[in-house]
Amino acid sequence: MNTKPSLFEKKAAPLIAFLLMCLLCTLPVFAQSSENDFSEGFSEKFDGSFESEPAPASQSLQWKGQISTALRGYLDFSQLESSELQHHPVIGLDLSQENDNSETLLALNFDRRLIDEISGTVQDSTPRNISWYLQRIIDQAYIRLYYDRFNIQAGYLKEVWGTGDQAHVLDFLNPTDYYDFVNNNYLDRKTAELMLKLNIPTGARGLLEMAYAPTFTPDNYPVTGRWTPKEMAELTTLTGGSLPNLPEMNRLGDGQYALRLSAGLGSWDLAASYYFGFLRSPTVEFSPVPAITYDRLHAFGLDFMSVLAGFNLRGEAAYYLTEDFDGLDLFPHNNHSLRYLFGFDRDIGISSINFNGQIIGTYFLNEDTDPFETMLTVALTDRLKNDRIKPEISLAYSIEQSDFMLRPKLVFQLVDDVEIELLYTMFHGDEQGYFGQYRG
Repeated sequence: MNTKPSLFEKKAAPLIAFLLMCLLCTLPVFAQSSENDFSEGFSEKFDGSFESEPAPASQSLQWKGQISTALRGYLDFSQLESSELQHHPVIGLDLSQENDNSETLLALNFDRRLIDEISGTVQDSTPRNISWYLQRIIDQAYIRLYYDRFNIQAGYLKEVWGTGDQAHVLDFLNPTDYYDFVNNNYLDRKTAELMLKLNIPTGARGLLEMAYAPTFTPDNYPVTGRWTPKEMAELTTLTGGSLPNLPEMNRLGDGQYALRLSAGLGSWDLAASYYFGFLRSPTVEFSPVPAITYDRLHAFGLDFMSVLAGFNLRGEAAYYLTEDFDGLDLFPHNNHSLRYLFGFDRDIGISSINFNGQIIGTYFLNEDTDPFETMLTVALTDRLKNDRIKPEISLAYSIEQSDFMLRPKLVFQLVDDVEIELLYTMFHGDEQGYFGQYRG
């Protein structure tokens, strides 16, 4: 794969992108009165509105934004003074406008990832085209039109389907970006996809959603750097020691189609979904030279949410029917499979402590050696001093590989829009394991 950046990519593109974000963030700031000036801190959120001339409230341009920076230390306990430090600044800006029959959203995001990838510090697995650059800066950008019996969305969308907490088996529509994925929440890891979506309410609690994406964007994996997964090394080995060019899935036949029907039945929220597209993880075909491809996928799913005896229950189940029905693919995760998620959370009655537990699993139907992949996650959270102090401890444990990620976290809200977050992440397990590979 040709990942060598051009002179423009190395020097001009990062500067232009940074100046554009600074300009967009500066304009609304100067449009506010001194009451909306920034406060200093590690992380800051702000919002307001501005308009060029008097207009009805429903037509005013609203904006909100976020400025944050993270200082991360990758600790080497044998030589603590040699531990690597990195800073990760983020600038975000959301512009939105609501009218009587429409709404528009433009959400922009600029962080270290763009500089790392363009400069070549970190290389990824996605072909660099116009969509690649747009998806690195645009978090979401769409217009929604309201009609009497339905509404339509068009643009770069993030649509999360399913009822899981920070994990899903039914979330088909958006690819995942695994750059720095350990340190981002679920929605931030997702990349907006260009799509058209039709929403039709069906009763008081029902909704029919139909989505079409004209092209396909695979999951994006770093092929260099700290968070490169072992699957990329396996892929490189199978293709002869270097990663070949990945196909650009931008033909008419590469489109994706999905629908979801949800309804309410008493205390239960139920939904059924279908997706026709591709598996977002790559595979290798030899014809006769090795080439990276993506398997076609039919996915059928059900999900639910309810409250029972004080427990908030949620669950998802899906059948993934792939081209590799006979289980001959070199990568077992491309075999057809059954996938499931079940979770619950409950306040335990002490302080504001909430316990959250979830199990996510896959059973590969034509895999005899290791047909199961199971992940257990638990979390304890609390809120103190009128929600100004938020302690949390979470654990993700891979049952088959016996490795885990443990993360204590503490958030201090200094003032309404400024907070400091302290956390420590520990990986444990074999270096070939899901979590153990990142312990170095």
